[in-house]
Amino acid sequence: MKNLQEIFNQAIDLGYYQGHRGKIYMCFALSDMREDSVISAWECFRARRKIKQYMYEIDHAKSGYSYACTLELSLHRRGLPCEDNDRLAIYKDWKNRPRVTTGAYVKFLQFFALPS
Repeated sequence: MKNLQEIFNQAIDLGYYQGHRGKIYMCFALSDMREDSVISAWECFRARRKIKQYMYEIDHAKSGYSYACTLELSLHRRGLPCEDNDRLAIYKDWKNRPRVTTGAYVKFLQFFALPS
């Protein structure tokens, strides 16, 4: 089974995710990879869940709620860089993505986090 960074790298390297030109959502890229048998259903589920967890971590720490449905919007609402290249950089170096380290909800998410 591939680790999270290997999955993201593969999505980028194989052109499933480009951050622009119609291939701007990693979750869609992951679903396409699953459909093409590049990754397993479990790898797809785990990667999508980690993205959603990260979005909640960013958005919830600011407002107490999470309304964002894309990483771009989550980053934008938090005042973090959110352009195409910014999101691509996050997926290329997931371990060092911008983090929010405050709030009870963040601690809750960390407690129930899936391993990378």
